[in-house]
Amino acid sequence: AQYPQTLRRIYGRLKPGGMVLVRDYGRGDLAQLRFGQGHWMGGDCYVRGDGTLAVFLTDTGLREIFEAAGFEMLSCEVRRTEVTNR
Repeated sequence: AQYPQTLRRIYGRLKPGGMVLVRDYGRGDLAQLRFGQGHWMGGDCYVRGDGTLAVFLTDTGLREIFEAAGFEMLSCEVRRTEVTNR
């Protein structure tokens, strides 16, 4: 994964006091569970039908990659919603 290089580039281009906001699906999310066989690339990485990659991280994993790039994590929240068929 190119997280370290990409995040260091973002960090280096932020103005003082600048922020990065991330909203994404987390590990174990329904979006991850819906991937069919043949889409799993290893770890938490999957390939979509259009060839783009989807990586599902835990809040701890997200925090670790951002802090390794020099960011200070102000908040990292996980929202869980249970979907029930009626």
